[in-house]
Amino acid sequence: MVPTLTVNAPTHAAAIRRLNTAFFLAARDAARESVPFAMAAFGVPEVLAEWLQTAGPEDVMALAQLPVCTFEVRLPTRAVETVCLPGRTRPVATDCPVFAMHTALLAVGGANGCS
Repeated sequence: MVPTLTVNAPTHAAAIRRLNTAFFLAARDAARESVPFAMAAFGVPEVLAEWLQTAGPEDVMALAQLPVCTFEVRLPTRAVETVCLPGRTRPVATDCPVFAMHTALLAVGGANGCS
């Protein structure tokens, strides 16, 4: 069993707030330009993307105060295995544009059956 609290919980809480703030501000900027793009790029539901379009800084900051990361990692299993697991071939610099495109397509385009 993994303990849920650590000695450094306050430090982690501050880091989580910073991440949430950056995430929501970036998603808000994207939603103001295109709700469908914000939904695809940031993985936010339509109702949140639409809300973010008109959200003020204080609204975003209030949302960012939640004690957990408000977003999840959407890397498909294949992408994680390519980069993280020992013994796997890591992409080289020339692979990065293709690797990034495949990862994005898998994450956004129904990676449920592809992971």
